[in-house]
Amino acid sequence: EMGLAIPGAAAILHALLVRQGMAVAKPDLAAAVGFSPKSITSYVSLLRLELDRYDLGDCLETVRGRGYRISTRGAAEIMARLAVDVEAMRVLQPSAPRRVYPEPRVGIPE
Repeated sequence: EMGLAIPGAAAILHALLVRQGMAVAKPDLAAAVGFSPKSITSYVSLLRLELDRYDLGDCLETVRGRGYRISTRGAAEIMARLAVDVEAMRVLQPSAPRRVYPEPRVGIPE
């Protein structure tokens, strides 16, 4: 899947790319991909390792107290480097998360 060796990590990436620019809480991310909330931290760590193979590890952000996020800029870089089609992935997402936090508009506009 997309050059990622770990299917669980790819599922997390799918869920975060579809919601690019928004922080997704662990329980909501777990529900979106069908994993237990306890396993999300492990899969996110594996996803970071996988993204590091492509020098994309810094695109995945931990938003303290809120969850995980891939910025709009990071999503564009991931899609370009890994040839990912987010619109095609939207069909794969069973449900939207309950709590979604927009990316703060601080600093340089995208």
